[in-house]
Amino acid sequence: MKLSREDGLPLYYKLCGDLMDKIKSGDFRPDSMLPPEIELAANYGISRNTVRHAIGLLVKDGYVRRIPGKGTFFLDKRGHLTGDQWVVSSIEDMLEITKRTTVDFSPMKLLDHPMPFVMKDLGLKKWNKVCYFEGIKYRDKDAVSYLQVYLPYEIGIQVKESERGQKTIFYYIEEKLGIEITQVEEYMTIDTWNSEDYRKLKSRVGDPKVMIKRIYFSEDHPVEVSLNHYRRESFSMFCRLFKK
Repeated sequence: MKLSREDGLPLYYKLCGDLMDKIKSGDFRPDSMLPPEIELAANYGISRNTVRHAIGLLVKDGYVRRIPGKGTFFLDKRGHLTGDQWVVSSIEDMLEITKRTTVDFSPMKLLDHPMPFVMKDLGLKKWNKVCYFEGIKYRDKDAVSYLQVYLPYEIGIQVKESERGQKTIFYYIEEKLGIEITQVEEYMTIDTWNSEDYRKLKSRVGDPKVMIKRIYFSEDHPVEVSLNHYRRESFSMFCRLFKK
């Protein structure tokens, strides 16, 4: 696989992404040895300095380790790669995250008069109805967030009750309804637990929380709005910026 500069992204960033994809997919087993720098450089059509830079980033983030006199080895960090705390770089990454996620949803509610931000974000008129879902999101049996989901009536009515607890709504409309998500907008705010939602994750009224709002689009049409509410102590975020 030869790497190209056509899209303007740095080559070391692309190499990091490809190696991390191989870790997530299981192509590289934990504790297996990374190919030599000269071999990677030849396979990807890049310089050894670029390879060395990419490996240095993976070492820094704990995905590989260097053992003097032996080589560079992969660590078992696949679970960390798919955590909610990571800033994902693609919709495919978000789908990967949902494979380890379940949601305990309460029964669907039909909203005749949703909050203004829901109507605006979904591009609906005042006479449109909205399907509303709420529940607790789990990963590996641990509660990670309180989730609220708003869908246009025509989409929400198709979400089967028997399958709501298996995956997120995002995964369901992509995999079950065949609605391709082509863009996601994400907004993060700091707020406090109020008297209506503090019991959801056994928090206290007035305690700080992190709220992530996501708007999912199919082409130019918004098809879902979700709100994820996290306890302060259970949320962290990592982001690395690159110069093109």
